[in-house]
Amino acid sequence: MGVTKGVCGDVEIARVFVESGVTALGDARLENLSTLRGAGLDVPLWLLRAPSPRDVPRLVDIADGSLHSDLGVVGRVASESRQRNTVHQVILMVDLDTGREGFHPEEVCTVCTEIARLDGVEMAGLGLYFDFKSPLAELRETLNTFTELARSAGAAFRFLSGGASNVFELVLDGSLPEAVNHVRLGTAPLLGLFSSHGPRSIDDWERDTFVLEAEVIEVKTSRPEAILALGRQDAPMEHLYPCNPGLAVVRSSSDHLVVRFADALAVGDCVRFRLGYGALSRFMATRHARPRGGVLYA
Repeated sequence: MGVTKGVCGDVEIARVFVESGVTALGDARLENLSTLRGAGLDVPLWLLRAPSPRDVPRLVDIADGSLHSDLGVVGRVASESRQRNTVHQVILMVDLDTGREGFHPEEVCTVCTEIARLDGVEMAGLGLYFDFKSPLAELRETLNTFTELARSAGAAFRFLSGGASNVFELVLDGSLPEAVNHVRLGTAPLLGLFSSHGPRSIDDWERDTFVLEAEVIEVKTSRPEAILALGRQDAPMEHLYPCNPGLAVVRSSSDHLVVRFADALAVGDCVRFRLGYGALSRFMATRHARPRGGVLYA
């Protein structure tokens, strides 16, 4: 699954995903999925953030499937789907103490049985989330537990969705459990990273697919520092990686970024950054972003 939330549901990038062979597109925002639906992309669309009760009517209208962690909401989805004479796909998220949403493992068998009784939804599979800081040994151990849980549930799942881009490292080194047949990828294809924490780069994958360029608006005469027209409102400084190795990010406020430089900078110069996921997603979502010639400009 190609995940488009990092680019705010950008249709052009979504088309590249589809042309490259992904079998579904996922996003955490119904607004983005609505944009993709309007573009006529010929793959299933999935909502990745569990819907709230009031999201359900729009969800059924826009998306083919969704991830869930509440049985009551699944029941609402089933009811809305029956009214429209459709069937909505459901992946149940499982909480194996990996940092976020999901049903407790002891609930999974019961929940699967309850959903099997509902017309209007189809149990497509189980899903798992991992925190981006999860070490590889923990990923492997937890995924083995996940596959055992799926076997014990006794259902014929089409998908065992084992995680996101940090799990992709196991795909590439061949150590992903064979039963895990689905991953939700955004950071990896968009930025060439397993995780922006670090960052952990993927060997031989492009890292300059997105470059952010910001202008110098002040140079300090007393020290080798400059202020850029870029702030936390645009992108978190922790996910800005200077293209120039002689440059270092020092601190930021809502509207300004302070950098320390080895080579001289002047007011009006432009400084380029590669991006982590947090910087890309926030900048793509802001109305202040001005893409030009493949470069994002603050």
